[in-house]
Amino acid sequence: MPANTHTPSVNIIHDANRELVYYPTPNAVQVVNQISNDFKTGRRAFNIVGAYGTGKSSLLWAMEQSFRATTEKDRERFFDINLIPDAAVEVINFIGEYASIIDTFADRFGAAVRATDRAEPKQILHEVFNRYHDIGKANPSAQPLLVLVVDEFGKFLEYAVAHEPEREFYFVQQLAEFVNNTDYNICLITTVHQNTDAYASSLTDTQRKEWTKVKGRLREITFNEPVEQLLFLVGEHTSYRHGPLDAPTKARIKAALKLAQQSKALTLEKSLAPDIANRLFPLDLLSAATLTVALQRYGQNERSLFSFLESTDHTGLSRVRLSDTNPFYNVANVFDYLTFNFYSYLNSKENRDYAAWMGVRNTLEKVEGQFGEEAGAASGCALREISENGGSAGFADALYGHTRQSVSGTLRPNVSRSCRCRTAH
Repeated sequence: MPANTHTPSVNIIHDANRELVYYPTPNAVQVVNQISNDFKTGRRAFNIVGAYGTGKSSLLWAMEQSFRATTEKDRERFFDINLIPDAAVEVINFIGEYASIIDTFADRFGAAVRATDRAEPKQILHEVFNRYHDIGKANPSAQPLLVLVVDEFGKFLEYAVAHEPEREFYFVQQLAEFVNNTDYNICLITTVHQNTDAYASSLTDTQRKEWTKVKGRLREITFNEPVEQLLFLVGEHTSYRHGPLDAPTKARIKAALKLAQQSKALTLEKSLAPDIANRLFPLDLLSAATLTVALQRYGQNERSLFSFLESTDHTGLSRVRLSDTNPFYNVANVFDYLTFNFYSYLNSKENRDYAAWMGVRNTLEKVEGQFGEEAGAASGCALREISENGGSAGFADALYGHTRQSVSGTLRPNVSRSCRCRTAH
């Protein structure tokens, strides 16, 4: 693997020629395969829908690298995209902004502007076709393929809703219909953060009907990474970093996995757990699962996940020292990372778990004052209870055994109260 660079937010234009960290998840592969299969059946305008930070821009970046791949090895690196055989591909990227999509396309393709200073949609589509035709002229032995990518498409839609929605929406409809013409090999891929119906909430009934026509021209594909696939991402990253594991480490991982499974706190398929547990080191399965759930809740999913993996602060994965008494980056370490890196949000009333976190903080101050470092398990137990409601008793037992801390009978009730903070507040 080449020396890649992590960036917390991918810009598909500025980063097009950079080497970035990207691990294709099964869900990402499924999205790409869906686009490829639908393209061959004649559906060539796509809208990928996924929450903030799920990795849509990274997915588009990796797709472009795959489109541009010239060898089998390069294609296998991310996705084996085969829309048409023997293709000469050009990818044209757009990033949405609060502006007219008509004017933006006109500027990019050099479409003539009428005396009224307004771009003519038909002229824009004519220039798109000219660009497609030029690909074929420059590569006579290959089939031309033009891929139009619009990241942050929702920003164009927000502008359209507030400024001449009929005109803006009709252009998107014309563009989608033009792309879906199977006489040409043109593909349109857009991304949004929410269902496109949400953008039409303030429209009149007539305008909403027009938007329904537009939506019908775009094949909607959902892209959200579940916890299991976020764990896959973590495992791909950490296994590359730590390399082969020695026998004592594998034995500790096996013992920790057994405790985790006994706690009933894991929902991961049992047959997959051993391999994933080895890949996740120095995280353990409990801490990795808790981390991914917490980042979905308080951060931006994949974006926040990679920020964690590359973190250089004192709570980060690369800075916490492992020992016989703390053989993994555990849930208590995850708690420290979250409270350090998400302090403002966790302590704001915008946080839906604000009351629970205040309860945790107050409880931990009392527990730490009495038990010192032995109270580390309490923070992990409390975090797990906030992230995943239920199962805290079994999880607490697993966490005690997992960190090998000697916990007195007096500390256990304090931990239990900390774990129940979510329902107490």
